[in-house]
Amino acid sequence: MIEGGREYLEKLSRSTPGESQAPDEYLDYHRKRFDYVLSFCAQYCPSADSKVLDVGRSVLSGMLAQKYKHVTTMGFPLGAGGGSADDPRVAGGRDHVVYDLNRAQTLEDIPCEERFDLVVFAEVVEHLYTAPELTMFALRSLMKPGGIMILQTPNAASLNRRVKSLLGLSPTERIRIDNTNPGHFREYTRAELIDLAGIAGFEVCEHRYLEYFGVSRAERGSVKSAIFAAIVGFVPPFRRGQTLILRRPA
Repeated sequence: MIEGGREYLEKLSRSTPGESQAPDEYLDYHRKRFDYVLSFCAQYCPSADSKVLDVGRSVLSGMLAQKYKHVTTMGFPLGAGGGSADDPRVAGGRDHVVYDLNRAQTLEDIPCEERFDLVVFAEVVEHLYTAPELTMFALRSLMKPGGIMILQTPNAASLNRRVKSLLGLSPTERIRIDNTNPGHFREYTRAELIDLAGIAGFEVCEHRYLEYFGVSRAERGSVKSAIFAAIVGFVPPFRRGQTLILRRPA
């Protein structure tokens, strides 16, 4: 390492704002999003015997495990950004495939023999620096014919991002120092996602603009928050979130 490099990295890490949230605050912020995911799962893959892959082990994994008998997670090694192996909130004790989807750049085989009825790819694609058509194609290889993918990601053209651009501010965050907790490398529009899904060999079942993210405690009850909620209530493409339901052709 460059002389003084370790000290420099530690200093940068201390001075870089993070997005860590207390567990209760995290659940409060994402609760509506989780409810939407679970409702789509129940609609498109209702059988409790369905085999489910949740990409990115999280609290959502535990919620899925309450609905389905066979839930496998995928991501970093447990304890290294991939969640705790014994935390029941994140489906502790469940099968976990250690695989960084950025490696899909070479389209190497994912080390998993199982084939799934449902893949939950929620709030992950924006954290990857590898082209999404490659990661989606790689996940497609793990799906049964007729299998469903629920792809959830922020809306790159949401109202808050448009306003920031008009004000001369970047609508995206800077790349973070800690590569085990990557921020958003790239966000996507509805048209981009539908195009990417076609390239990866999926059929599009449904697309929804959804306002499922919470509001920070500092902004709750503010005039700004009320105006924003009123606008996005009438203009769906301005909403912060979007969900795409995809099917692998039979």
